[in-house]
Amino acid sequence: MKSIFVMGTGENRVDKNVAVTRTYQIYKDLVELRSVHDIVKEYSKSWGISEKMCYKYVNNAYEIFDIQMEKIFNNLANQQIIRLMNVGARALQDNKLDIVLKSLDLINKTSGIYTDNLKIDANVHADGVIQVNFAGIDLIPKSEEEAEIIDLETSVTEITSENE
Repeated sequence: MKSIFVMGTGENRVDKNVAVTRTYQIYKDLVELRSVHDIVKEYSKSWGISEKMCYKYVNNAYEIFDIQMEKIFNNLANQQIIRLMNVGARALQDNKLDIVLKSLDLINKTSGIYTDNLKIDANVHADGVIQVNFAGIDLIPKSEEEAEIIDLETSVTEITSENE
């Protein structure tokens, strides 16, 4: 894999530390919403490089920007999934199956797991036990302790609930 910090060829090649410093300076300017045109004009003059070379630094800065945005998005998605899992767990304790199913649906959509028209069967027994089957996986609490520990991570997405 080619390093994004190797700039120029032959005698025009710059030190890796210089390339990193320049790339992060442009990255900082992009984050501050400076125009690419202004950045290229300023740095090509102050660094004594061609505009073409400066655009290469801009492209490298955009690659770093994309990587950082992906990390931020993943962090926010994970926080949202944790919130949804807590909502689902509380709803499960309160026997609110509709909220549990909606929580699972939102968890899967947030996670990027999405399957159209996946069938879910839910049966409420006379003794108050709820038996749920997600895509062939039974979630049957065997004791009150296990009922409180039911894991909300499943591969369910589009939820179609049938009452029997």
